[in-house]
Amino acid sequence: MADGGAEDDHEPVVFHKRTLTSKMRLREIVDTIARYAFKTSPYPVIISLENNCRELASQRKAAAIFRAGFGRALVTGPICGSSEAVMPSPEELKRRIIIKGKRLPPAASLEDLDELERQHGLASELSDLVWYAASKRFTGDFEEPLGGQWAYHLMTSIEEARSSKYSAKRLSEYRRLTARHLVKVYPHGLRFFSGNYDPLPHWRAGAQMISLNYQTTDTSPMALNEALFEGNGRCGYVLKPWYMTDEEAMVGLVREPVKEHCRFIIRVLCAFNLPVVGRRSIIDPFVQIRLFGTKSFQRGFRRRKRKKRKRTPVVKNNGQCR
Repeated sequence: MADGGAEDDHEPVVFHKRTLTSKMRLREIVDTIARYAFKTSPYPVIISLENNCRELASQRKAAAIFRAGFGRALVTGPICGSSEAVMPSPEELKRRIIIKGKRLPPAASLEDLDELERQHGLASELSDLVWYAASKRFTGDFEEPLGGQWAYHLMTSIEEARSSKYSAKRLSEYRRLTARHLVKVYPHGLRFFSGNYDPLPHWRAGAQMISLNYQTTDTSPMALNEALFEGNGRCGYVLKPWYMTDEEAMVGLVREPVKEHCRFIIRVLCAFNLPVVGRRSIIDPFVQIRLFGTKSFQRGFRRRKRKKRKRTPVVKNNGQCR
């Protein structure tokens, strides 16, 4: 989100810097989200707000647009019936919209508030809209959030390479962090061509929000993302396994359950558009299967896998084959 010019009636606009993407008015985006946010799922929508408005007046306009566009769905305070010291569940936040962004520290007076606005470059009206997802910079020191120095509503964003490193070398601490706070993983800044990274290491650590480029749909990461959320009615949320929230399991007192064997059946229903090279040529179609998992799982699978050929029955005159 950035300051708009005279052509935008000085309203905030949204665009991707240093790219050829066109600008859109914030008001149009808010109206679209409000119209379609809960068409397929009633569970909460989290808007990650990257505020690049230098003018406080633009930020105040943005806050007014959010309030007018989302109305009572916008979370601006504690949810009725929930504790102020505990993050509400998705069930309690049904049909609500949460804004993730920066929040000003408490001010003792209006004079102090004006000074805080100038110091942080953040309007209090926009800060007041951030409640359950206040941004906090994570330096890599797990003692600070795990030692109780972070309030429950603070969340952090971690770059993909750092997140992969924590998942590989400090998994126990990383899981304890994601069990207490929301964590967003975002792509490396050098992904100019909208490439995606493997989300599995970050899901394994319990990170809740994995930023992927949806315009790159023909990749394995997007297929994994679709598969993960397909199994829960496409509601946008999947419950973590117990060992990602149990304190004894996260510190290593209880071993994570491991399945030695997993059996599944793949049934090929039909095939079409098979190539016809010539009258006497015989094509040999096959089904290729890829299994995704942790590095240790993939190493074990490569050692055990065997090539196996199986002849399938042919149904004549079924209208699908020639």
